[in-house]
Amino acid sequence: MNRPVVVGVDGSPSSLVAAEHAARAAVRRRRPLHLVHGYLHPLGYGVPLNPYDLGMPAPTEESRRMLETAAAELADRWPGLTVEVHQVAGGPGAALVAASRRAELVVVGSRG
Repeated sequence: MNRPVVVGVDGSPSSLVAAEHAARAAVRRRRPLHLVHGYLHPLGYGVPLNPYDLGMPAPTEESRRMLETAAAELADRWPGLTVEVHQVAGGPGAALVAASRRAELVVVGSRG
């Protein structure tokens, strides 16, 4: 099994720096890089009902573009690097914990 290097990306400057460090680590380890973005229901918090009772949310076009752009830039900068993007319904922390179960290494930023 070729366990990936996983990094959480939300488009913030620190998450993009973390993605760069993760790409470097993935190349050194000869592993694929997985960019993970956890997203919450658009109703967010403070709504007097469980928003997930309305069904699972869909990822936004904006987050899809952000991930695809980051993946393309990293793949261009690191020839031979395989980059996959994953958008996961739920909080960013939960998305990273789930992805970490299959990972060689998890990289996170300090903010974002």
